[in-house]
Amino acid sequence: METRVDGGRARRNTKIAEIGDYNPENDTVETSDLYSWDAHTDEYTKNSGSASLNRIKNMQGWSDETLQMELEKRKVVLAYLSTNGINSYSDVAAVIQAFIQNEADILEYISNGEVRDHLDDLRQLGNVDVEGKSKAEETITRPDPDTETLAEMESVLEESDIMEGA
Repeated sequence: METRVDGGRARRNTKIAEIGDYNPENDTVETSDLYSWDAHTDEYTKNSGSASLNRIKNMQGWSDETLQMELEKRKVVLAYLSTNGINSYSDVAAVIQAFIQNEADILEYISNGEVRDHLDDLRQLGNVDVEGKSKAEETITRPDPDTETLAEMESVLEESDIMEGA
């Protein structure tokens, strides 16, 4: 939606929804609104918890604390990649696939600032099928995070207890 914020035109999503199950009888996809945009405050408010995260938590037998720790690990990985300019498809995919296989190694590389040093090796892992840079990949422009987002990601990295055990 297009709206006015601080006297200027701005585009806003009116909600952020989670896609749920497909219902073949009705040919519909269930959705759940996780966040809604408040036009008066120009902020998003949280509506409900994630059914997908609850399902994962239950399937894994995790407590709420374990789920939060697992989410924190993933925030750390994404924050590190973004703050260090590691944003090509092949690099991000290699790190994520390697994290799935052996999160302790990736968290240690992050803790030591060594992810970039290991990218070639990560792309070559046996069951990680990530090709090197293609011509199409080189043409994609990826903006740097704005100052506020960068500060938030740096805060995630500084305040995280996740890497203490790495």
